[in-house]
Amino acid sequence: MGRFIIIASLIFVGYLVAKRYFHLLAGKMNRNDSADNDATELVQDPQCGTYFARQQGVEARIDGQTVYFCSEACRGKYLEKHRSG
Repeated sequence: MGRFIIIASLIFVGYLVAKRYFHLLAGKMNRNDSADNDATELVQDPQCGTYFARQQGVEARIDGQTVYFCSEACRGKYLEKHRSG
């Protein structure tokens, strides 16, 4: 009977250790997912109002600030309007 209690206790402790390990591993995976979500930030095109992923946009420096556009065409229209207005 004493061996049974010792074996059951060892199995239970092993279960708790494994549960804790997998819980920590899952937490690390969730943090990595949120980092990927930050990299796909949506921005709004100031010309047409379309939302798009910032890394897929067209970039322009205007008055010392970086502005993102959904396309070269929108960037061109915005720059024409910005220069003449």
